[in-house]
Amino acid sequence: VVARTGLFKYFDAQCLSCDIGLIKPETEMFTLMAERLDLRPDEILMIGDNISDDLMASSSLGFNTLLIRREGKFARSHTEAGEYKDTVTTLKDIKKFLK
Repeated sequence: VVARTGLFKYFDAQCLSCDIGLIKPETEMFTLMAERLDLRPDEILMIGDNISDDLMASSSLGFNTLLIRREGKFARSHTEAGEYKDTVTTLKDIKKFLK
């Protein structure tokens, strides 16, 4: 999705499963991302729409995590249901979680 939209230019690094041979929730994927960014896990905010695949593994490594639960036309069938400590419903709301 990111490649199709041209958003790659806004990211300092990427870890795509198809390129690195790992899939979420493999913790090695998140470790590799931290290495590519040259950041400690506690300096990274992992934003995901799946608690088990996106947030639990990265959180176990010390990443800050944020659940995005989109609504309306941006809602996805795979978006996680249930409660999570930090949750937003739109990308605009992410700003308040950035340091």
